[in-house]
Amino acid sequence: MLKGSLSMTSPRPLPDAGTVQDSQQTSPAHPTPSDINGATSPWTYASTVSLTIAAFTPLILFLHFFPLVTNLPIWDQWIMIEVWEAYYQGGDYLSLLLKPYNGHINTIPKFVFFGLGLLTDWNLRIEVVLSYVTALGTLVITLLMLRDTDRRLMILAAPFAAVVFSAGQYENFMSGWPFVQHLSQFSATLALFALTRPKPIRPPHIMVGAIATIVATYSWGTGFTAGIVCFLALVSRARFPKWITFSWFVGTCALFTSVFVNVGDGLGRPSIGAVFSFFTAMVGNLVSVVATPDLKVAQTAGVILLVVLGAVVGVCLRKGMFEEVRRWGLFALMALAGDGMIAIGRTYSGIQQALVSHYITTGYPVVLTVLVLLVLLLIGPHREADPRPHVSPANLIAAAILILAATAQPWLVFSNHFPTQKRWSKICRDDMRKISSGTATDSEIIRSHEANVQMVRHGVKVLRRYRLAVFADIPGQYQGHYREQVPPTPTPGPEDLPSAAFKLHWKNLGFPTRVKAGTVVPTTLDVVNSSNHLWPTFENNDSKNGDAYKVRLSYRWLGAAHRLSDYNERRIDFESDVAPGAVVSLQFDIRVPRKAGRYKLQIDAVQDGVSWFEDRGAETLVLPVRVTER
Repeated sequence: MLKGSLSMTSPRPLPDAGTVQDSQQTSPAHPTPSDINGATSPWTYASTVSLTIAAFTPLILFLHFFPLVTNLPIWDQWIMIEVWEAYYQGGDYLSLLLKPYNGHINTIPKFVFFGLGLLTDWNLRIEVVLSYVTALGTLVITLLMLRDTDRRLMILAAPFAAVVFSAGQYENFMSGWPFVQHLSQFSATLALFALTRPKPIRPPHIMVGAIATIVATYSWGTGFTAGIVCFLALVSRARFPKWITFSWFVGTCALFTSVFVNVGDGLGRPSIGAVFSFFTAMVGNLVSVVATPDLKVAQTAGVILLVVLGAVVGVCLRKGMFEEVRRWGLFALMALAGDGMIAIGRTYSGIQQALVSHYITTGYPVVLTVLVLLVLLLIGPHREADPRPHVSPANLIAAAILILAATAQPWLVFSNHFPTQKRWSKICRDDMRKISSGTATDSEIIRSHEANVQMVRHGVKVLRRYRLAVFADIPGQYQGHYREQVPPTPTPGPEDLPSAAFKLHWKNLGFPTRVKAGTVVPTTLDVVNSSNHLWPTFENNDSKNGDAYKVRLSYRWLGAAHRLSDYNERRIDFESDVAPGAVVSLQFDIRVPRKAGRYKLQIDAVQDGVSWFEDRGAETLVLPVRVTER
């Protein structure tokens, strides 16, 4: 009885006629396993369990990662600052939305960001939610592809959800900008789904495929590969109108040309060996159980996965599984083509760049394809001549082990990485507080938010002025497109000093007015706390906030043209809390600029995470210095 029930399957649809004209033909519906003998089969139970797990997978990831998301731009998101600044100043913001960025034409998602930003005062957490929703859409489409191929394959719902929402892609679920990649992946998958359906293609399917291909192309750099792969899907259909295939080819060439003209210069001319090493590392990272695997291990795993994919496709073709290979093979080809484009365009960044987490989003269809075809080989495909293929116990056990392994791998990444992500998110939050208050050092900005420090410092001013993102709750007034900020009364935190505490005097600066370039000069300085409040340093007691809320000193150099260089990343600590009226003598080193010229040395105090003393009206110490050649 068990043997008979396990072999019960539903017949595949009729071979594809593939023409628009024959779209009125009807294909027999897929019977579910429960349709056979009127009983619910083990396939139905297994599919129900798998679908239930799949439904909870995105929710679990969201509940763990979303609380770690902040409302300050991070990395690529800072490029939207120029758009907002142009918009509120009445400038040409449309051309900025259309402008390519970093080798990608992100036109469509940037318009989405802009529209959402207008509605939400650029709430960046909404963009992250949009990434989850788009990834969920991709998962739904892949599950529909499973159902169309063989309803028994719905037992793969759980591993599919685990892969699509793998914590290995953690960067793509921690900020809003990766929506560009999720949207491209969703659109490319939708286009392939529409054009590889087992039933005849109708004009609406072609229209959906065309629109989805355009969206994929103008969302993410590798999206144009969808047009090429979908062209192959049309060519491989039997008796499909040639004029439609030719029109698609022309459209694909136009998309490719538009991409190459705009961003082709950024592809570079790397060696074949370097590209292959980069490519195999990316592919191997798909099956790693840690977020950042060893490079050699990843490359070896990548080669093995490619060999397995080729072998599985070859065996499936020998067994006559042409329709299955056509759909899922093209799905994998689209991912591999995308990875290839990334390898060509990013090899110059160094081989370690291949292991960044967001590239997993482009490549995971390879894993899904291998999983589908392997399971089909184990359980046997549907055939009209053999609607009830026998599945041996050994094959069932092998399929179960494969499914469990595919489901477990992303969750192993989650368990290994999430504690690290929590610790890193705490650092990012501390840096965010300092960045938004203007007290962050260069190194604090670079390590967590953006390498271009000047762009971040300017961006914070724009956000504050127009009350966007983390500053959205600041009250203000509108004047057309222009927002004029009404400075708020600061709300002190639990350890914020009151404004009256930001008072000091400087005495006895021991620093020469003529120094040699690039040297380190021992310096002495007396600082007087001229306020009536204690300056905390937390040296004598523990602070739960790390360096936040400490009162310390720092310095920076002003150039001859009075253009500010950024505050040095080094802080100068007091040995203990500074009492009201106390005079503290400090000894520290100051690094001199490497280039000779006339400078001004500026020293200021800061309560980390709260404010610079200068911003609260205190006097900074400024000394003209002549820097000479060594």
